[in-house]
Amino acid sequence: MAELYDDRKQARHQRSKPLIDALRLWLEAKLAGVSAKVTIADAIRYALSRWDGLTRFLHDGRIEIDSNLVERSIRPIALRRRFLLPMTISPYKSKLVCSRSVDTGRRSRRRSASRRTLSWLKSA
Repeated sequence: MAELYDDRKQARHQRSKPLIDALRLWLEAKLAGVSAKVTIADAIRYALSRWDGLTRFLHDGRIEIDSNLVERSIRPIALRRRFLLPMTISPYKSKLVCSRSVDTGRRSRRRSASRRTLSWLKSA
């Protein structure tokens, strides 16, 4: 496994590092050419202030370049919350509904559990 990470690190240094270095130079040149009050200057400063986090994948082969795996795993939770939260219920119940829905989804995928949650929401 360590060999895989070392190979990945070497490949990143060969392929990605020149692109990342060029991106930093480009961002710094663009920042020097725009007014400090422009929104794009804020975005460039934001990216440059987090440069260590952006380039961490170059120095550690264990780090994935993207977060697709994590995003796919939390997508059902995010979609469920987007559906439930706009309903007009008290903040206490909305938090309870979100946690109850996630817990219900973890236990089973049956429709009856979802119907019970939705009927409880409607009665609120």
